[in-house]
Amino acid sequence: MVWQKRDVGPIRDVGREEKTTGTPFVWGWVTLVGQGQATAVTFLPHRRQFLWVGDARRVVVQVEIKELTAANAPPNHVTLRLETSAREDGVWSPVGTGTSWTGPGTYTVYLDRNPSGTSGQRVSGYLRWALVEHAGDGGSGTWTACFRIVVILEPV
Repeated sequence: MVWQKRDVGPIRDVGREEKTTGTPFVWGWVTLVGQGQATAVTFLPHRRQFLWVGDARRVVVQVEIKELTAANAPPNHVTLRLETSAREDGVWSPVGTGTSWTGPGTYTVYLDRNPSGTSGQRVSGYLRWALVEHAGDGGSGTWTACFRIVVILEPV
């Protein structure tokens, strides 16, 4: 598999100790290029770039996707999604509906620690992105992904 990662702009490491409320956190521009495989592969940020959101009441996430393309249509394609976990080394799961994308655009997602009704998606202590390469037609087809994510935490 051939892939390339390029970050443009600073990425801050944010942990439990750092006060993050009200401060925008930016996963800088990330570009990945890959060759379709017979089995699914998931690309993740380094664990130092997982974002602790447990001290926030609400989290606003803006996902800007410049390119998310594959040479072949599904099933050989890639999906960008948001995932959450109570622990950094715990089980990660997708945040909820409306938090995975297969094409370019700008998307805003509102996440809550304790969502009421259907206005928010539930988020645990940590937040990260995941780029999922779905199993395809035996390895043919090159895909490209270029995106950045901005997160703003609302204080408790």
